Amino acid sequence: DMKLEKKIYLYDMLSSIEGRARDVPEDASFAIDVVLRHLPSMMYTPVGRSFFSPPTNYYHPLGGGREVWFGFHQSVRPSHWKMTLNIDVSATAFYKSQPVIDFMAELLDLRNIDSENIQ
Repeated sequence: DMKLEKKIYLYDMLSSIEGRARDVPEDASFAIDVVLRHLPSMMYTPVGRSFFSPPTNYYHPLGGGREVWFGFHQSVRPSHWKMTLNIDVSATAFYKSQPVIDFMAELLDLRNIDSENIQ
């Protein structure tokens, strides 16, 4: 179930941007940020305020079953006379997609695994 929580008036935001009001309405700024984050959150893996995609043309292993994923940080900020969209690159560690046996072998730093002998 969805219910109306609060009406957001973008006119107040416009008044602030144009200098007719002193305060920037945080609820309107937050609402614009939520709307602009909706599509990326459906297309990428969100972590905090950043979005990441699995590696396709690169591979940066970190060991311990982890690898680097690159992405971007996005936020909407009010500034003097305009709204700004801040986009910056980011990177973080994700666990690799792999079978559990391979993950454990990498995590425990096992070189050879066969059914008779583990080295």
